[in-house]
Parts: sequence; C-alpha cells; structure tokens
Amino acid sequence: MLNWNRVFDRLAELEGIPQLWRAGQDDSLQWLRGSLSGRPGVLIADEVGLGKTRIAIALAACVAHCGGRVAILIPSGLTFQWRDEELAGFLHQAGRQGVSWLQNWWPRSSVLRTFRDLFTTGRGFPVSEHSPITFISHTFGLPRTETAKQPELWALPFMLKKELVDGRQVRGAGKLVISDFQADAVQWLKANGSDSSLIRMRTGQLGTPSPRAFSNGANRELFENLVGQLLGQFDLVVIDEAHKARAGDSMTKKEKATETTRKSRLSRLLNHILLHDGAQRTRAAKRVALTATPMEMDAAQWVTIFNRIGLAENQVGDLERTVKAFEKAARGIRVGSDAELQALRSAAIEFSGKLKPLVTRRLWRDHPTVQRFAEASAASRVAHPHRRLIPSVRLLAGMSSRDRTYLALTEALSAAARGGDAAFEVKTSGSRFSQALPILPESPEDAAANTGSTGARAVRTAYWLGRLRDLDRDRSDLATERRWSLQWHPRVSHAIRLVETLAGDGKVLVFGEFIESLRALERALNIRHYLRHVSRGQALPLPRGVDPDDADLRRWLQDPEFGFDADERLGFSGRAAELAARYESDRSHLRDLCRDAIRAHCRSDPLSTGDERTLTTWLVQQLCVDNQLWAIGDAAGEAAVRSHATSLLCSVRDPDPPDDAKLAPDESGIAGAMGWPAIIQQLEADLQRDSSGFVFRMSPFAQLLIGDTKTATRRARQGTFNNLQLNPRVLIGQSDVMSEGLNLHRACRKVVLFHLDWNPGRIEQQIGRIDRQDSDWMAACEEALAVGEKPPTLDVYTIAVEGTYDDLRTKVVAERAKVLRAQLFGEIVPASQLAGLSAEAKRAIGQINIDFRPPPRMPAADAADARMLADRVV
Repeated sequence: MLNWNRVFDRLAELEGIPQLWRAGQDDSLQWLRGSLSGRPGVLIADEVGLGKTRIAIALAACVAHCGGRVAILIPSGLTFQWRDEELAGFLHQAGRQGVSWLQNWWPRSSVLRTFRDLFTTGRGFPVSEHSPITFISHTFGLPRTETAKQPELWALPFMLKKELVDGRQVRGAGKLVISDFQADAVQWLKANGSDSSLIRMRTGQLGTPSPRAFSNGANRELFENLVGQLLGQFDLVVIDEAHKARAGDSMTKKEKATETTRKSRLSRLLNHILLHDGAQRTRAAKRVALTATPMEMDAAQWVTIFNRIGLAENQVGDLERTVKAFEKAARGIRVGSDAELQALRSAAIEFSGKLKPLVTRRLWRDHPTVQRFAEASAASRVAHPHRRLIPSVRLLAGMSSRDRTYLALTEALSAAARGGDAAFEVKTSGSRFSQALPILPESPEDAAANTGSTGARAVRTAYWLGRLRDLDRDRSDLATERRWSLQWHPRVSHAIRLVETLAGDGKVLVFGEFIESLRALERALNIRHYLRHVSRGQALPLPRGVDPDDADLRRWLQDPEFGFDADERLGFSGRAAELAARYESDRSHLRDLCRDAIRAHCRSDPLSTGDERTLTTWLVQQLCVDNQLWAIGDAAGEAAVRSHATSLLCSVRDPDPPDDAKLAPDESGIAGAMGWPAIIQQLEADLQRDSSGFVFRMSPFAQLLIGDTKTATRRARQGTFNNLQLNPRVLIGQSDVMSEGLNLHRACRKVVLFHLDWNPGRIEQQIGRIDRQDSDWMAACEEALAVGEKPPTLDVYTIAVEGTYDDLRTKVVAERAKVLRAQLFGEIVPASQLAGLSAEAKRAIGQINIDFRPPPRMPAADAADARMLADRVV
C-alpha cells in the first residue's frame, strides 16, 4: 500500500525550490498536500495558461517515485505535451536544481490511446505493474461495434470463454484469429482474472461471436471489466480537462433535457474500466481533476466534477444544492434591496465555505505581470485587466443594396428551415442545450439542410433558397466550386478586411464553426496576400489550389486595392509563371539544406527516396515565407535553417493513431502511426501535384486547422504558428478542434471570434490558447514596462452583422457569462449592472468574497510547527 505521508513529504521538498515554480504554483502545491490528505479528490481550477499541468506532474512524479501507480487521463492529441514536454521538462529541471532522488530517474510510462494499444506495449499484464505512469486518452475504450470488423478488436471475451469452458460451447470461436500478445492477455485473464468476472464468463451467454454482441449492455460492461483488469490498478488518477464529455458523445435535445442515459467515453473509461469490479486499490485512489471551466453555463455542471473526484453521493447532492442556491441568489439581484443582499450573502458564505476545501483556483489578475500592467494602465480590478474585448460590427448602412437583400433572405431561410426550434432553444438555454443552440451558417445550402423532403417547412425553405439562388446568379461563374462564393458574403468579407489589418502587426488566431465559411476565408486571405505581393513586383508562387485562370483570383484582380490595369490583368498568367519560377530558383540552396537536415534526423531510420523527396518538399514549403530569402550564405544562417528544420521534424512525431477500425491488419497501433511513412502520407496532403510531380508552393499566409486536418499536420502548424519568422500569419481553427489542448501563444496576441460560441467557457478556452505563461503578450508587456512605455493589450475581436441573429447570440452569451464569472472569477454582479445600484448595495456586494485562491505558502519552519500542532490536537 502506498505511503501517502512519504509522497507528501517529497512534495513538500519540491515546494521549497522556487526555481521550479511560477505565479503561485508552490502555493497550490501546499494547498494540494493539505486538502488531498483527508479527501478522496480535489479540483485544480486555475485559469487557462497558469500551469495546472506542472502541479499535477509534480504530484505524479512523487507518487511514482514512492512506488505508486499513476493513471493520467488526457484528451487525445496531448501525449507529447504531457509526457515529452511537461514530465521530461520537469524531471530535467528538478535534477538540475539538486533534487537528488529525481536525478537520473525516469519512470517507465505507457501510452494508451486506442484499444489496440493495450496489446502493443511489448510489456506484460497488468500494464500498471510495468509502468509507474500510464497516459490514457479520454477516448480509450472498446472499439465502436459498428465499425470493428477485425477479430483483434472484439474477440477477446470469446477467446477467454473458449479457454474457460468446452470450446465447442462457443461456436465459431475456433475460427477467430488474434495476435500472440492478445492471446497472452487471454491466458493472463484465465489465471488472474477476478472471480466475479470469470464466473460471469463461464455461466453467461455472450451470443454468436461478432462485434454486435457488445451492443448488449451487460456484454459491453463485462468486456470493459476485462480491459480494466488488463490495465491494472492505480494509487492516483489525474483527469485533465475534467469538464469534457459531461454526458453522451452524440445526444438528441430530448436526451440533453433529461441529462441523458448515455455515457461519454471518458465517463465509461473512469467508471467502467478503471473502477471495474474488484479494482479496490483504484477505488481508494486519490483523484485530481484539472479544468479551468468546471462549470460553463449553469451551476448544475459542477456535479460532473464532484462525481469525477470521487465524492460520496450524499455530499454531491448537498454541494449541488449549494451551488444552485448561489446561482439563484446572484441572478436575483435586481434593485439591491436588503432581502436580495441578505440572500446573496448567505448563499455566498455557504458556497465558498463548502467548495474551498475541494477547489483551488489561481487567477490571471494575480499574476505579477498582469498586476504591473493594471497599475501602469490604471485598469479596474476585474478578472482580466490586460484583455480588450472589441466588437467589430458590419453596419447595414455601409452595405450595398444587394448585400442587405442577401442578408434578409438568409435570415428568412434560416428561420424557415428551423421553424420554432430556435425560439424554444433560446428560452431553455441552460447547460443541457449548450451546443444545441444554433449558430447560423453563412452557406444557404447548410442553412437549408436537414429540413425534411416534405411538408410546409420544406416548401418554405425551398422558396427562400430559390430566392437566394436567383440573387446569386450574377456570381455563378465566379468559382469552380459554389462554396467559394462565400468569400463575398457580407460577414466573411468583413472578416477578411479585419484579419488583414490585424495581421499587419502580428499573428492572428481565428475561431469559427462552419467549415465552408472558414475555407472561403482562408482562400480569400491567401489569394489577396499573393496579389498584394505581385502588385509590388515581388516574386511569389501561387497559393495552393489556385491557378492563374482561377475565377476567384480573376475577380479579386479587379479589386482597385491591388491596382492592376486592364493590360496587366490580361497578361497575368505569364507574369505569375515568371515570378513563381524565379522564387523557386532562389530556394535551390534551401532545398539542399533541408534534405541534409532530414538525412541527419533520420539517420537511424533512413527514408526511401520517394519519402525523402516528399518530406524535403514539405519542409522547404514550411520555411518559405513571403519574399524573404533565408540568410543561408553564411554559417550562422545555415545553422538557423537546420535548427528550424529539425524543430519541425520533431514536432510531427506525435500524431494520434487513426481509429482502431481504420488500421490495416498489419499495423501496430502507436508504432505504425508514428513511423515516418505514415507521417509523410499525412503531410503530403499539404502539397500539390501536377503531371510532372510536386508543384512548388509557399507556406500559406493563412492556414486551416479543422477536424479533417491530419494529426501530424496539426502539430506542424502549431509549431510554425508559434514561430514569428514562419507562416502562417493567420491560423483559422474550427472551435471543436482548436479550443483546447493547443499552445499557440508564442507569437500571437490577437484573437478573432468569427462565430461567437454560445458557451462562455469555450470562449475562455479559446482566448486561453494565447493568454498563457511566457506568451508573446507577456514578453511585449514586460519589455514596454521596463522602458516606461504604455504596455500592449491582448485583443479579442468579435464579428457581427448589425440587425441579424448575431444580436441575439451576443445577448445570450453575455447572460451566460454572468453566471460563469460569478462562480469562477468572483465577479458576483457585472460592472454594468453594479453601476445601477445604490452606493450601499455596491458596498455590500463588494464585501462578499468568493475566493478559491490557495493561501500563501508558509516557510518550511512555520509549516513544520503547524504540522506538529495539528498532530497534538489530533
């Protein structure tokens, strides 16, 4: 049994090394020791970017070094960040600071991202006995029964039953083929499986061997139980982004309204695999949840967190009543009457008192750099004095008659397509409808989708869609694909101008919802960026997917901004070819350097000639920025190129594997997915070919990061966006893909919310991609303060079109944000509402303190005295 007192002593030793911690992380460690010692679990709810991960890594290292076993549950795609950056970085720094027991110590770790990985670790069972730290993806679990065709993905229970009973009782099992390592797992379960599971295997009926057998709930839970036994037991469970997957993966509005009977993969991983029958050690384990947004839209969302940190059912029920009462009291402030204030005071005292032992939350406003910014700027005491929220509104008065008509028709189309749904959803806009609320797409085809083929709604939708198509006929020949016409949608065209203006002074991060609109935005930005350089006579290749006769390029050529006359437009194809040829010729030396860097990096795993050529082309493309040649004429310049090239090659070596069902029979989970051939195949999607081979393209000014973006490419784009010298200047991301888990703060301090999310917690996560420790904003602020200049702000832009559905969305999001800020930021009543109350009411509300910050760390001697006093009292 793990000696937790020894673990906490190790943690206390680390606390006392100030070089390891920043912005109050050592205070959080002290709080963690005190709170976790007497409780099953706690929540670290520090704001995004303040370093929750390092705190959890320190605890995990102490547990593992003391002989315990740690499971770290992380969103898919974050293995590299947790293991290779955070864990390795922490152990290296602690060793350099003289922590003797961490010098030259590296805990063996396993990574489980898919079911198949359980059988490709090359180690025995249970996995936890061979790996002090196991990183487990939130999506780890049983393969999806509808796509799991290979026996390797579903046959284990049938093979075990065949071993336990007369094989003839399991018809068809003799024809099943599984790997040797999975066969070893069957033998281990036969010898070591729990009594209850083996009895169920012997006496229960699994049905005919097929993946459909696990559509049955009882069979599925039995399979999950077996997987949990192979995984092993743990002393500490860390849950990163613990707010994710609160209920089901795909739910109807009716299921959301009843809090659903379905469970997400994360919930099943925690409750059915890790906490399987017989997992007594894991059931007694300590749990640490990490999330900056434990609740996002209403107080009921706290319940998920309370359950995930292992609190008893009666305590969860009591806490749920407490958080709801505080939410009700805060919402109830209307005129600041004595009754309203008394209800708020009572609810706040209970809320703070009951949650403080379970929750710690450090805030950006307490960060030394932010405090110095606030002092220099005379900013008010709000949660984020360094941020500016800037609405960018497209006014109807400035639009053409055609654009106003177009907007009116699209609003009518959306209303016809959705019928009364939107009104109902807005009225019931609690957390259960968080993402069910509509964000209207710019594309008429998307707006008209899923209305059904018959009935009055379909007739109305068809009418308005026809009106829009009639209006669009004057642009029907502009693009080879109709979707590109969205470049001239009033909202998209407004975003184009805004983003271009912002990109003139640094990198820009854009979040949006609808892929077609985002693709149109990316295409327009790249075409216009190209034309802007050509108009100045600067050599530049065409953007990917664009040729000199492209209809969109030809339309943009007519824009007076670029200054092309009729003759220049007529001869543009020849001019484009000339400039592209000159640009590629200038980079021949760069190609040689990239090829040499690849050969050095892959010395132990040489590439085929074809793969080397592809990877070289991709690498050159990443390093080509605008018309600037690398200074490769001297040793320092060549060294810089090699350094950038090596960094990019390292950044793509952590892709998540594809889904189990998509792997070929001879692929081996992580090993196959991380091999260079598989990675190069993903990167090749960024390149363009013609009949003679690869067509040279510059790294785009704007790039997309969406659900279809290959995982190796995602990491590469994160790396180049974080490098001020490399493109893209603009990274456009789908909200579901880019809101969490990506650090994009090294070279950017401007965010554009192209589609404003209904969820204020999601918006906080989006801003948190650039508002982090060691951010570009932080460096610029420190530099300005050092010379007495006005410090810069971190700017967040929202895009709206006056008089449209945007107005409603903005209002609803603002109301939801009030609840979030009251419970997580201590802003019980928004400043705008507070201004309308009496001075006495303002004073009373100002005295209410919702504060989950950890207390300042006591010096070692004082802490020892406090522990001795506590022991005497006990």
